[in-house]
Amino acid sequence: MPRPHLFVTRGSLLHFACDAWLLPTDRFLSFTDFWRGVPQLEDRARAALTPEFSDGRQAALPLAPRDGEPTPVLTAVPDRAVHDAEDSEGLADIARRLRAFVEVAARTATRDRRTRRPLPLLAVPLFATAGGGSGPLRDAVLAQQLRVLREAAEAFQVDIAIVTLRADVHAFAQSRRRLDPATSWPELEAPALEEAQSLAERARRRRLVPFLGAGTSVSAGGPSWDGLLEELGREIGLDSETSAVLSGKNVLDQASYLATLFDEEQPGRFAEAVAREIGSLERYGLAPALLTAIDSEQAITLNYDRLFETASEDAGVPRAVIPGDHEGDHERWLLKLHGTVDDPSSIVLTRDDYLGFDSSRRALSSIVKATLATRHLLFVGFGLTDDHFHEIVHDVRRAFPSSASGTLATALTLFADPLDERLWQGRLRLVPMLPVPHNPSRVGEAARVLEIFLDALAAFATDAHSYLLARGHESAMTEAELRLRERLIALLRETTAEERATGAWQEVAGMSERLGGEGR
Repeated sequence: MPRPHLFVTRGSLLHFACDAWLLPTDRFLSFTDFWRGVPQLEDRARAALTPEFSDGRQAALPLAPRDGEPTPVLTAVPDRAVHDAEDSEGLADIARRLRAFVEVAARTATRDRRTRRPLPLLAVPLFATAGGGSGPLRDAVLAQQLRVLREAAEAFQVDIAIVTLRADVHAFAQSRRRLDPATSWPELEAPALEEAQSLAERARRRRLVPFLGAGTSVSAGGPSWDGLLEELGREIGLDSETSAVLSGKNVLDQASYLATLFDEEQPGRFAEAVAREIGSLERYGLAPALLTAIDSEQAITLNYDRLFETASEDAGVPRAVIPGDHEGDHERWLLKLHGTVDDPSSIVLTRDDYLGFDSSRRALSSIVKATLATRHLLFVGFGLTDDHFHEIVHDVRRAFPSSASGTLATALTLFADPLDERLWQGRLRLVPMLPVPHNPSRVGEAARVLEIFLDALAAFATDAHSYLLARGHESAMTEAELRLRERLIALLRETTAEERATGAWQEVAGMSERLGGEGR
């Protein structure tokens, strides 16, 4: 049985793929406006309500599951707020309610799995600091939540993700996790943790560019290439004998055959079927969410879905899509080399699509080559036998026959392969999640280690200190942080109107905003 892990990521629980998640309320079923985006929330909550929940004897209560959606678990905040970090009784009550959630959610998730992971995945917001009233002690509550959830994950054999929309909460949580890497990422061997830290150092310098493959969408329930083609075959009515023969061919030829059948019925129907199948994915998993922590102007993907775009929006770092209409003033962009579900005609999947790719999308390929020349690419979610992967890496080898300084890109692979390491030596650094040869029975295990690796990478790449001047974080700051906070607040408070009129003030005000202040 794998060791349970506690993840931390920015995102929205309304868009996050998991098995069950904590929906905060009180024993009277009060909800803040944000949670009213849950379908039929009040009707489902009233239907699930028990006398024990109403009188406080029961702290956690699952709602009836809906097809394809993670199960919300109502969890009551304390009746009274915690206003003092020394209020051990109040903090203990919050901890008790968190443990009650994990116990109920673990049981619910085991019965109604939504993910295909080795361990069920639960998701939790920062609890009891908004409607729960303990906002002034936000970081004391968060520090306790990190500890309590880590212990509860071990006790009930589940993975847990703290998911927050707030940059300051995310930054504080990651700063505390970085203080004790051995406790935060015990599943990673020392070389893997060092590799994550090395990549994170590139990310902090904005020199690391994520390149997402199909594997990053599988964590959200997306199909593999083989799975997508199997589903399309069923839709068009392939008999079992033809399906068996077809599955032995190259995926490009499989797609070409299916496209012929679909388009014989109606031109363009195949691309629309692909877009419909992929476009039904609305919740992103851990991989896209964690990769949003890489602060790069560029990101590249061969995926057709919208998962990384949605995750980036929820993380407060929206991206313009290329090619696209470029609505909005976004400094970051996502290059979708093989098309998007928003434009089915743009999708590249069949052999004919690939043969026509160079002539029709040479400009897009040049963006990739320019990125290779100035940044370090991080391939995530690709298999080394994947034709899509080889198509891109071919550009690396052709544009840069050798690299005196080492590697031009890094690929996170599931398994070790000495032959591949030799093949790509000097051009592409391979980082396996499991130091063993490919084993189909351990793919799920390796994919989970990849998520944990990305969790460490995200934590060390998060260089923000947006909690320092924000309200509600003083209770868990170190003495040095508190002294620095007071000095900065005094500086900002004492500046005169004349000083604020100088050109340099804009830099000071920008620093204040980045540290969680108001620009003052």
